[in-house]
Amino acid sequence: MAKLFGGKRERIEIRDIETGIIYKSKYEAGKKLAALVGGEPSDHFVWYKILRAFPNRFEEIKEKATPNLEAIAQRIRSSFAAKDVAREKVLRLCREAIRYSANAIRAIHRNEFDQTRSSLDQVYRLLQEASEALAQHSDLLHSGFVHDAQKEYAEGCITLALALNDVLPTPEALGISYAAYLHGLGEAVGEMRRYLLDTIRKGDLSRCEELLSNMDDIYSVLVTMDFPDALTYGLRRTTDVVRGILEKTRGDLTLAIRQRDLEQMLERFK
Repeated sequence: MAKLFGGKRERIEIRDIETGIIYKSKYEAGKKLAALVGGEPSDHFVWYKILRAFPNRFEEIKEKATPNLEAIAQRIRSSFAAKDVAREKVLRLCREAIRYSANAIRAIHRNEFDQTRSSLDQVYRLLQEASEALAQHSDLLHSGFVHDAQKEYAEGCITLALALNDVLPTPEALGISYAAYLHGLGEAVGEMRRYLLDTIRKGDLSRCEELLSNMDDIYSVLVTMDFPDALTYGLRRTTDVVRGILEKTRGDLTLAIRQRDLEQMLERFK
C-alpha cells in the first residue's frame, strides 16, 4: 500500500534562549553544548543531561505542517492557468464551429450543397483543432461547449445525407462523441421537417414518403437509447421533441397527399 502521510519524520529544532542560536536537532544541540555539563559530544544522551541542568534555557521549535503548501498551490495555479488558456481557445473554436454548422444547414435548404460541404469541412477542421488543444485536458473535452459544437456538426452532416439520400456518416468518421451524434440525429429530424414542408409547398411529393420514413427510423433508434442523462446529455428530452415533430409532419403530409388526390380526381371530372 502506498504511503499517504509523512515522507519525513518530524524535525524539531532547538533554540538557545540565552544566546539566540538555533540548532537543527537535539543531537546537534547536545554535540555543540556538551561542555556545559562536562559531557562528551559523541554521547547521544548528553542533550538530556543539558536539559535537566538548564530546564528554562532552551525551547523546541517544531516544523510547521505546511512548509510545502506554497509549492502545492503553485502547481495547482500552473495547471489551472494552462487549462484556462486551453478552454478560452476551444470556446472560440466551438463558437466558430457552431456558426459554420448553421451556415451549412441554411445552405441545405437553399439546395447549395457545395457550400454546405465547404462549411462542414471547415467545422471538421475546427473540431480537430479543439481536440488537439484539449489533449492534455481531457476533462474539458466532455464539457458542454464541446458537446454543443459536435452536436451542431452532426446535425449538419446528417441533414445533408438525408437531403441527398446518402448513407448516414458514422460518429467515428465525424470524430465526435456518441451522445453528440444522437442529439445531432434528433436535431436533423427538425431540419428534415422544414425540408419536407418546403418540398410540399413546391408541389413535389415524390420524396416526401421517403423523407418521413427516414425521420421515423431515427425516432425508432432514439427511443431505444434508454440510458441515464449523465451519459446521453438529456437525450430523452430531444427524443420527446422528435416524437412531436414526427407526428405533426405525418399529419401535414397526409393532408397534402389527400389534397393532391382530391385535385387529381377533380381534374378527371373536368
